Amino acid sequence: MKNIISLFGSGRLAGQSLVAFGFRLLGAAVSFALSWMIARRFGPQGSGLFGLAASTIQFLGYVAIGGLDVVVVRAIAGNMRVGKDSEARGSVVSCFIIVLVISVSLSTLLHKYIDIVCRGILHSSDVIPLMQIMFWSVIPVSLARLASATLRAHQKVAISQFIDGPAQTGFVVIFVAIMIVIGGRLNLVDIALASLIGVTLTMLFGWYLYANSSVSRGPKDRISTFATVAAGIPILVAAISNSAVEWLSNVLIAENLSTVDVGVFRTAWQIVALLGLVQVAFDSIIGPRLAALWKVGDLSSIAIVSTRMSLLAMGLASPVVFAIMIFPQDILGLFGHKFVIGSSALQVLVVGQIIRLASGPLGSILVMSGSRLWVYLYSMVNIATFLIVSHWLIGGYGLVGASAATVITICVRGLFTAIVVRLRLGVPVFDWHILRRALTIREVVSK
Repeated sequence: MKNIISLFGSGRLAGQSLVAFGFRLLGAAVSFALSWMIARRFGPQGSGLFGLAASTIQFLGYVAIGGLDVVVVRAIAGNMRVGKDSEARGSVVSCFIIVLVISVSLSTLLHKYIDIVCRGILHSSDVIPLMQIMFWSVIPVSLARLASATLRAHQKVAISQFIDGPAQTGFVVIFVAIMIVIGGRLNLVDIALASLIGVTLTMLFGWYLYANSSVSRGPKDRISTFATVAAGIPILVAAISNSAVEWLSNVLIAENLSTVDVGVFRTAWQIVALLGLVQVAFDSIIGPRLAALWKVGDLSSIAIVSTRMSLLAMGLASPVVFAIMIFPQDILGLFGHKFVIGSSALQVLVVGQIIRLASGPLGSILVMSGSRLWVYLYSMVNIATFLIVSHWLIGGYGLVGASAATVITICVRGLFTAIVVRLRLGVPVFDWHILRRALTIREVVSK
């Protein structure tokens, strides 16, 4: 019993994962509440417009950060493990300056060509008023993500997850709730402005905490800008390929179907994201540990941690899986009767998330290894698979086709990554002996 309790200590994987999962769950609940408010107030059309804008900003946030959130985690975890604290602090400064320059430049460029982006790429002129405000969100979104990664690498798990999730959306939910209660004027542009303010305040709060912490004090080595950017490129490619699936789904549905269908699909996607947040939370904790283990060449421990994370994720997600598969219409009906048409698409999306959870953090292992060639190939396989199958499935089968395209992409991506991680990197994932060690309490407690 004492050994089991030890699993959930603050320094153990299970304990940190539960903290991360708790904040991710809170963030998902807040996001769910915002989606519900928008859906009930503006219907599928409003949900589609705001969803298209929000997913675009999320995608652009990954572009602006340039993979440096993972670079900073790897630099801090690896350097502090071998006593190079000044180099770790220097990496934070270097990454901050680079992300600031990229995000400001990108936001300015997007505003200059806003008509081309909205009409030509997003296939919606109605989204222009939202993007006039939300394009500026690229700056605080990317910097807040970097602040969260920096704090997480210093083992400040709780506050890191708070910044990366509920803090940003919580401000918007409070604003919308107040406006609804007092009966004030409320439109999607107001919500977009509240979103910009919320993420800006969150970003400032995150960097304030880091600047006033003891870990930020001390000498800082000068880090090569070129080397930092170069280290982030393969991570950027992988991050874009992962986030591109959600974004491209919305864009392609807007092009082939309608904005109303975007609203229905995005609502189904956010419900299924309750499962995905389990892996996202675990990945955020496991990242520094994988980087440190890779630094010292402990491949078996990487496999054990990966297997353990997969088992924990499947266990935590199982109640949500059963609820969605049995009551899809009831769940979507919470957003309004017009959303129920996405019930079958919701069930298909759940299948994809189950496969993703069972695969474990294969993508994180690949990225943390620094194997650029395989990261590039992984990203190409991911995007190419989705574009090929979605072109056929969305046009022919609508929302169910969009969900099926996502599931097929997850399967192909998972198979490719598993082969690379096991055969090329030498990490013994999906091994019976590793599974037995991962299930051994004494082995767990020792990690």
